[in-house]
Amino acid sequence: MKTLATHLFLPDESNNQRPKLLHPQAVMIYVVVFFILQLSFRVGKFVYPDILGFATNITIEKLFALTNQERQEKGLNPLNLDPNLSAAAFEKAQDMFVDNYWAHVAPDGITPWQFIEKEDYAYLYAGENLAKDFADSQGVVSAWMASSSHRDNILKKEYRDIGFGVVNGKLNGQETTLVVQMFGQKKSLAQKTPFVSSQTTAAQTFLTPTPFISPSPAITGVSPVVFASFTDLKKPLIDVLTLERAFSLGLLMLLLSILIVDGVFVIKRKTVRVVGHNISHIIFLTALISLLFLTKKGVVL
Repeated sequence: MKTLATHLFLPDESNNQRPKLLHPQAVMIYVVVFFILQLSFRVGKFVYPDILGFATNITIEKLFALTNQERQEKGLNPLNLDPNLSAAAFEKAQDMFVDNYWAHVAPDGITPWQFIEKEDYAYLYAGENLAKDFADSQGVVSAWMASSSHRDNILKKEYRDIGFGVVNGKLNGQETTLVVQMFGQKKSLAQKTPFVSSQTTAAQTFLTPTPFISPSPAITGVSPVVFASFTDLKKPLIDVLTLERAFSLGLLMLLLSILIVDGVFVIKRKTVRVVGHNISHIIFLTALISLLFLTKKGVVL
């Protein structure tokens, strides 16, 4: 067993001073296995959608609790979860998928305020935050709070109500989860002119998402139906994107580890090779692993 492990993982006379797992034939096997598994993931996603599919762990309940916790930590009033604002947010998220856009203003010129007014929410103040490509609620809220314009929207003292829409779908050919967060304060009978938070840039005009936090007392008394009504997330048993990422990272980490160990043994034994590019290979694999981690981040608007 030890001899086999040495043959596969360590430079030795039995493998011509290069681990068998780094030989060209082995690399070709990695490539073939990689593509076979990728194809299997894709096929399995369509054949068994309840087991293997696109899934995120974003919930209105957590988004609501975390947003209110951020406000309460700053001494501001917690917001009420308003079904009309949630309906407007849900419709906005669906509209972005239908018309394939990612913006506060739709290609046909429809603004967030029109979605709000359509749901019979007569506002004095209103705002909108957007997020996509996040895996969980914590990531959404954290990203919003890391952005000054989105944070300002979350912490705006004039707001009294909030609504969320969380929808899965394909945007520009890529599966993602869109999160729409809408804020508002209803106008009284004496107030006739609505005020819309407006600044010089789109990101500022419609303030954006915030960091995720644990449930706050403001969540008490809200019906579970309100949380479930404005999300269409279908949760398969296994998230195919997470599975693909885990497999890719595992393969890259294995190759990187073997290269590093091989390099250490070559230096220690002062082995002379006709061809050897361990350092360049290590740099290349490290860059690929870093890229996989970086592409995990979502986007706010």
